[in-house]
Amino acid sequence: MENSKLRMKLASLFRIKALLRKLHQRFAVKRHKLTSSQENMSGNSLVLPIVLWGRHAPTHCISSLLLMDDLATIISGCHDGQICIWDLTSELEINPRALLFGHSSSVTCLSKASASSDKQYMVSASESGEMCLWDVNDGRCIEFTKLACAHTGIQFYQFTIGTQREGRLLCHGHYPEILVVDATSLEVLYSLVSKISPDWISSMSIIRSHRTQEDTVVAVSVTGILKVWIITAEVSRMQDLDPVFEEESKPIYCQNCQSVSFCTFTQLSLLVVCSKYWRVFDAGDFSLLCSVPSESEQTWTGGEFIAADKVIIWTEDGCSYIYKLPASCLPASEHFRSDVGKTTEGSIPPLVYSIADRSDKQLEEECEGQCVIVCIPDSASGPELYTPELLYLQQPLEAPLKCVCVCVCVCVLQLLICPPVTRFFYGRREPFHKLLVQGDSAGRLTLWSIPDTSPLQPLSSAAELQVSSTISLQEAFDKLTPLPAGIIDQLSVLPGSEEPIKVTASVYIPSQGRLVCGREDGSIILVPATQTAIVQLLQGEHMLRRGWPPHRTLRGHRNKVTCLLYPHQVSPRYDQRYLVSGGVDFSVIVWDIFTGEMKHIFCVHGGEITQLLVPPENCSVSFPYH
Repeated sequence: MENSKLRMKLASLFRIKALLRKLHQRFAVKRHKLTSSQENMSGNSLVLPIVLWGRHAPTHCISSLLLMDDLATIISGCHDGQICIWDLTSELEINPRALLFGHSSSVTCLSKASASSDKQYMVSASESGEMCLWDVNDGRCIEFTKLACAHTGIQFYQFTIGTQREGRLLCHGHYPEILVVDATSLEVLYSLVSKISPDWISSMSIIRSHRTQEDTVVAVSVTGILKVWIITAEVSRMQDLDPVFEEESKPIYCQNCQSVSFCTFTQLSLLVVCSKYWRVFDAGDFSLLCSVPSESEQTWTGGEFIAADKVIIWTEDGCSYIYKLPASCLPASEHFRSDVGKTTEGSIPPLVYSIADRSDKQLEEECEGQCVIVCIPDSASGPELYTPELLYLQQPLEAPLKCVCVCVCVCVLQLLICPPVTRFFYGRREPFHKLLVQGDSAGRLTLWSIPDTSPLQPLSSAAELQVSSTISLQEAFDKLTPLPAGIIDQLSVLPGSEEPIKVTASVYIPSQGRLVCGREDGSIILVPATQTAIVQLLQGEHMLRRGWPPHRTLRGHRNKVTCLLYPHQVSPRYDQRYLVSGGVDFSVIVWDIFTGEMKHIFCVHGGEITQLLVPPENCSVSFPYH
């Protein structure tokens, strides 16, 4: 009996071994097919996207910034819709890690979407109403949704139900309410609505209460009305569309509000930054404690508390100022609220301290961006209690202006397409750095570490706060060895030239496994996509072959090729042999990609060709080529 059982077990093992051998052979064949360069890509079940930028980094005009809680990752969104993930080391060195594609328009705001250290999630929103939930660790897009409204600001809010923690996203933008969105599914749960003077929300802040179970949302509308909503545990659990109305509505006369920040150090102050002034309010009854105007027609764009007695305010041109708040704004001081009612609500008391002209300071530093510490001691008579003391002046690394020196020489700094984006972040976990991050239209990130102590120096001297770290995408590309390869660099190098001919248009044809590249000299190159990628990504004997990979060159345009179209890829009614190209020479050319023959050329256009389109299926085609 035991022998028969043993024979049955051995037979089963042999059958399993034979089955595993068959499976191995089957998957080996599939693996060979997937890696074979001769296999038609349309027949494969695996699609592997490959991006080769070449030695020129992609444009990255930064529109929004986010620093994760662990201070190890910086996220930047740009006007082109891409998102870049930058690694930040403990020595404050910055390196780009990944570029995420998920938006079709400008990224308007970024926010973290999880408070857990295990899950590094963040959410992004675009001008077209798109919202994406990303895993920062691997760059995956976890969720996507599109709303009819565009968000201009998102804040993450976490609450506890029993022992379970849940996350919400509070969104505001071009609509007269605050949408509360589930941080996991991106589903709109309910909204915070105004009964009195409903309008778009300019900015908002969440005030967390450690004494009660009620948290407060404070927002300022575009008309300068302050709104207050109370969020309780019951409200947080809501998953229907019943609106929650405001508890308080009060005019504070803050026009063009740029940011609202709650002081987490004292939990008793509120900072409201407008384009022409910034103000500190009592978070209890919203009494005005301090008001400071902008000087030299500057435009404030944001600010934050960096300590219980200090705020940092930044401007549209990239300068930042650190102020020491007066005693009337400090809850720990005996003079707290002593000046409430002494100035008319909404008035702007004068700033009694002067600041050195920025352009003169730039010339002094040979047009290099600096953070300048300016210490102004208390006067003998003592300043008014509501007047802040200027401690630091930070200037951008690359200012969008022209400096004229005393010796009549002209120093032209890099012109920026749009104003830089500045944000302040305070580490919630170790290391507890206070960092000022700035991103500009050239794809550059600049980092300043904010000191905790105030400078103690005589009036006539000034110390320098050096830039902690700065890097652009192009500088990161230039540091790579070997330099990043373009898709057809091996076929585009001219004798005596270090730069290859630029690719100005491209189209991929999956059905034929071909890549078509139009270049700035008017030529068009047809190459096998797989072999071309192998040439640039893998090293081997093929790199020494002249004219490898096999290719075909089409010449007909007299100048740069601007657009390419393969009509059969859009509609099967077009012949699969035809390719259409347009250029700056006003011409449109129809090619036979099988023979390389120019079939037709049209030169009746009144300008360069910017786009080629295939008409809809229901359009009548009176001419065989479109």
